[in-house]
Amino acid sequence: YFKRTNEKNERRLSFELGKNKRMQEVLDKNNRELISLNNFQNHFFVNIAHEMGTPVTLLKGQVGQLSRRYQEHNDDARIVGKISKQINKLEYLLYDIMDIAKLDAKTLILKREIHSINKLVQHAFLEFEPLYQEKQIQLTLQLCSEDILIECDSKYFERSISNVLSNSYKYTESGGRVYLEVNAVNDKAFVTITDTGIGVPKDELNAIFERFYQSSNHLNKASGSGIGLAFVKEIIELHGGLVYASNNQPMGLKLKIELPCFSISRQVCKQEQVIKDADRISISGEKVLVVDDNTEMREYLSEILKGYDIIQASHGKEALKVLESSTFDAIITDYMMPVMDGELFVKHLKDQSCRIPIIMISARQDSKSKLEMLRLGVDDYLHKPFMEEELLLRLKNCIDNNNAAKSFIKENGVSVNKRSSDVVSKYKKIILDNIDNQYFGVSQLSDLLHVSERTLHRNIKKETGLSPNQFIRELKLMHVRQIVDEGEFSSLQELALAVGLSNGTYLNQLYKDRFGKYIQ
Repeated sequence: YFKRTNEKNERRLSFELGKNKRMQEVLDKNNRELISLNNFQNHFFVNIAHEMGTPVTLLKGQVGQLSRRYQEHNDDARIVGKISKQINKLEYLLYDIMDIAKLDAKTLILKREIHSINKLVQHAFLEFEPLYQEKQIQLTLQLCSEDILIECDSKYFERSISNVLSNSYKYTESGGRVYLEVNAVNDKAFVTITDTGIGVPKDELNAIFERFYQSSNHLNKASGSGIGLAFVKEIIELHGGLVYASNNQPMGLKLKIELPCFSISRQVCKQEQVIKDADRISISGEKVLVVDDNTEMREYLSEILKGYDIIQASHGKEALKVLESSTFDAIITDYMMPVMDGELFVKHLKDQSCRIPIIMISARQDSKSKLEMLRLGVDDYLHKPFMEEELLLRLKNCIDNNNAAKSFIKENGVSVNKRSSDVVSKYKKIILDNIDNQYFGVSQLSDLLHVSERTLHRNIKKETGLSPNQFIRELKLMHVRQIVDEGEFSSLQELALAVGLSNGTYLNQLYKDRFGKYIQ
């Protein structure tokens, strides 16, 4: 009996083992097929991304040409602007796909440096704020009261935050809210993005970080790649951090990014620094009027301009009232504002023959807006997001030039009126008409205007604070900056020849001295 029972059990065991072996072989085969399919899918997307890189670059260049051609026609300019925006989105998606390929091949190298997480998140916020306003979504930023430093690659970290904000923008309807918060607990820094969008089913919360996965909803049926959040997760994990999602009841999604802190400057230290900055402000005595309807933006600019005495205004009309009782060394104003926008504000100032240097800051990237403001008489124009060092350099140059002009007027007893400004505008037009002539200089300008070089020097100096040579060089550099902003050049030598210079390296050094960065 025992012998028969034992033989029976052995036969049953042998059958089960054979069955398990066959099942394991099927599973291994399926697993290999899934891995092969996944690799094929990844390679397919990467190859497509590489193939699309060239046509996207060519499209971008051609749209840039169209933008310049149609800058005088509002309807055409708006259409070209929309095309350009979609091309930029496509280019951004291609970068994500190619970086995911680098992650797979373990060839993505992070350039880790110490950064303030408050500033990095603020940059992303300022980049997306105009887009959210256009869709009528309320985007709110709450920074940590402590200065949190993290060790990260700023480019990839900001792209991660941008991907999350882009995701919230897509899934939040008009009239909704998105809340961006930075805080720290112990030795961990947290960035939380909470929206009131359509949300994600509870059983799909982890799956949204998988590559090419898309939650089943009406928006994903129309568009989406399933790459954005997967890219965020892999980049943050490469930084030694974590990303997790939860539902924002009753509707919406909450994404939290956790990163190790490099250090945290406590509030006490921050207060001591503010006191020191206040002392420095009172010594400098240079006053700057900051005009912007966004409170966070005004505070951000005030933080950058610590060495100046800052007065704030929320729109152009309020700024004009402030100017009635106070004098300033410079004005920094936004373009898009309620009540009175930046364009109308500048027109009022010019009608009043105001000689305060004006720097316009705007999220609008089109050349038409920039050229309109420069023609109107602003001293400089910056796009959002901008480099802090660049703003500081441009502001300093504007104030220095204005002070030099005032000193010249006082020392030489010359009068200033609207006619003298018109004369300088005439000089500017002649210089720009001859911008690529390497033999054009002060003597040629003097001959064309039929005035002596001494008169030319006096007229330009009292208006701009610059000598004629400096004035010509300034116009050349501003022309170069416009070409660089539009990306319409292939080499430094080409840029140099476009403004009548023979040495691209020399031009690049001049550009760095003027704008705080080399031409890339």
